[in-house]
Order: sequence, then C-alpha cells, then structure tokens
Amino acid sequence: MKETEDMIRMIAMPVVQQFMASHEQEDWGKMSLKYGNKVSFDVASLSRQMDLREKAKNKIKEFVTPQTLLLPKLFEQCTHELVAKYKSTLITGDKLLDATTGLGIDIFFIGRNAKDITCLEANPEHVLLLKHNLGQHHLNYNIQHTTLEFFLEQNSLHYDVIYVDPDRRPEAQQRVFDPEQCTPNVVSLKNQLLDKANRVWIKLSPMMDLQAIIHHFSPNIKHIYSIALQNEMKELLICLSSGIHEPEFTAINIGKEKTQEYTSKHMNVKPPLSMVLNYFFEPNVALIKSRLCMPYAFEHGLNILYPQGYYFTSDHPIKDLQGRLFKVIHAMPYKKEQLQQFIKTHSINKANISCRNFFWKPEEVKKELKLNDGGEWYLFCYTQSEKKSFAVWCKKTT
Repeated sequence: MKETEDMIRMIAMPVVQQFMASHEQEDWGKMSLKYGNKVSFDVASLSRQMDLREKAKNKIKEFVTPQTLLLPKLFEQCTHELVAKYKSTLITGDKLLDATTGLGIDIFFIGRNAKDITCLEANPEHVLLLKHNLGQHHLNYNIQHTTLEFFLEQNSLHYDVIYVDPDRRPEAQQRVFDPEQCTPNVVSLKNQLLDKANRVWIKLSPMMDLQAIIHHFSPNIKHIYSIALQNEMKELLICLSSGIHEPEFTAINIGKEKTQEYTSKHMNVKPPLSMVLNYFFEPNVALIKSRLCMPYAFEHGLNILYPQGYYFTSDHPIKDLQGRLFKVIHAMPYKKEQLQQFIKTHSINKANISCRNFFWKPEEVKKELKLNDGGEWYLFCYTQSEKKSFAVWCKKTT
C-alpha cells in the first residue's frame, strides 16, 4: 500500500516525467545500474513500471497516460482493450455497477455508455490505484472500497446493468475456472444480483465448459458470448436477466481488420457427412468453443468430415468464413508408407500439422514423418471411424 502511494507521488514529479520521456526507448532492465546513483528518485521501481508500460502498449494503449500506474497481477488479468471496446457495444445502460473493478479497463470503455457509474473494489491498494488511474482521464466515478457481498446486503439501489468479473486467482491460489471457486461467488449471488439489476453480465474463464455454465445459471441466461481475439480465446461473457430464457449463443473473433460474429439458437442441426472435397475448412476457436460449428457449417453449405467433428469440406470456395479455408491438394488414408511417398514426391520438409479426433498429437506426427514446422504445406489428420484415419494435404487459398 505504501509502495503504491510512494509511486503515485514519484511519478507525478516533473523530473520523473521528463526522465521517462527522454529515456523511453532505452532498455529499462539496465536503468537501475546505469542511473541508480545519479538521480534523486527510485529508478528500480520506475524501471518495473516502465517494463509494464511497454507491455501495455500492445494491450491497453488507450488507457495508459504519462502518470498511469500498473500492478503486475492486475495488468495480467485485465481485459485487452479491443475486447473491452467490443463489450462496450453489448453492455449498455444509464446506471451501471462494476462489482469487481480491478485495474478498470472494462469500466473505462463500457462506462462511456453510462451516466451513473459505481465501482466496487475489495482491495484497498487497488482502490488507490483505481482512483489515481481513472482520475488521469478525468472520470468521476463513484469508487467504493467494499466487497460485492457487503454492498448487496447494505444497498437497495437498482441498476440497469451489473457487471462482474470474478477473481480467478483468489488469495494467490492457482488459477481456478469454476465460478463457485472464484471471488466473489457469482453462482451463490445470482438471485441477489438479478434482484438489483435489469441485466447482469458476468465474465468467465474461456476454459469454462458451456454445459457447466448452463447448469450454474439457468434458467436466467439470455446470451452466451465466446470472445476470441485474433483466433485466441479470451473470455466467455454471459448475460442474465430475471425470468426463464432459452439462451442464444454467439461466437466472436476480433481480427486485425474486422470482427466476425455468428449467432444461433439452433444447436441440433448437422451438416451431411462426406469424404474430402476440393476445399478444407477449419473453424476459428470462437466457433469451436461456442459449439456453433454444426449450425454454422450447415448454413454455409459445408459437409462434415467426421461425426461430432471440427473439420469440414466443400466442393467450392466460400468467402468470409469464420476460420481458415484451404485448397485440398491430396487426401489419403493415414498410412506411413503412403505419406512418406507423398512427401518424397513433393519434396516436403516442412508442414503445419493439426490433429483432431486423432490418436496422435501434431508433435508425434511431425516426429514420425520427420517434418519440421512451417512452410506452405498444411497437413490435417483426423479419424472418421474406429478403423478409418485420414490425412489431408492442403495449401492456403489465394
């Protein structure tokens, strides 16, 4: 706590601001040795801050000001700003409660849509940091040092939106994924939260199983969003409201140039099963996580390569699919001799290997076939039935 207070005072000093600006491009890991005895402030602490700030340029650039302070745990757990910006298009309302504010990235973006904002934070050091950082943006939020449990018991206020991001590393334990083990326990608080808000939004681990989410929060789930950033799963976001609902599912992949979305309630439709055709399609991670691959493939005229699978095929190219589309060069049974002959014929020494519903991992296939990673070739391995395993050689479509 005192260290944070000291850092807030130090970073506000004009001499420190000038030092940071003039040495921004230097290696901050060496600054303590280089300048430790030459300046009147704590260069070692400043170096740790500048190291975090450098990382923040790729994650929360818009949030960081010349006097922003970061803590390693809060920075590691905070939402990427592109994900937070996307969530700000979903989470709207005039009166908003952020029940577990942390570093404040979500509320920084989501709060732009609200008129009355209350932020709760249980850690006193984090409260101090939150007031300082949001103050740099002249945001006059009502920041309270309290737990969500105590706040719900003591207040009769009603909100348009309550947003909760439970701590998945409570009390420095190993990371947990079950919301009942997180802090606060949003499962046990669900009814209290719904009594105090029109909509409750909860951020959950991307490792959480969808069926477990439905078990914990039904029948109040309106929507489950599987959110990926550049094909890396970042979080599951659920929207709850009072009453009985049939949940909708949405897969979102936020890309460098555009964001792709797909929504469906029809989880039971399936595309036809077939052998490999001219094109091979691998869905992105958001589609896979949301379990929307089947309805998505069905709507886009794709065939499936194995039951309950994640590999699909088509006899013609389809534009703007949410995933990767490849031109099939050759499909064959997974037999070592035939694969080695194909490799020799085409002089292949590198390949990008993926396996699903297969008895080996990509590293094991690579070792057996004596291939290195990378190159223009893509090899997909899967098992269609107990005795039918296949290998599909592909190249990227132009």
